[in-house]
Amino acid sequence: MSIAKYSAHRVMKRVVGRRVSLDAAELVAKYLTKVAGDIAIYAGRVAKESGRTVIRKKDVALVLEIMGVDIEELEKMEIE
Repeated sequence: MSIAKYSAHRVMKRVVGRRVSLDAAELVAKYLTKVAGDIAIYAGRVAKESGRTVIRKKDVALVLEIMGVDIEELEKMEIE
């Protein structure tokens, strides 16, 4: 399972308002896939420690906070 390079391409193009090569988008997609996988692994451990098999939003939020991500800023983002 991976993040599609075309999805990364679309996001990059909208954010910078410039042309983006598919090679650049593919590299970003690979990185995002790795990061998403790492987050899932750690969130899975948090859920397991809590006696659950389902990863919940609060598990992911805890992992992201540990990584230094501003959760409030993420919550404000619009997703299409």
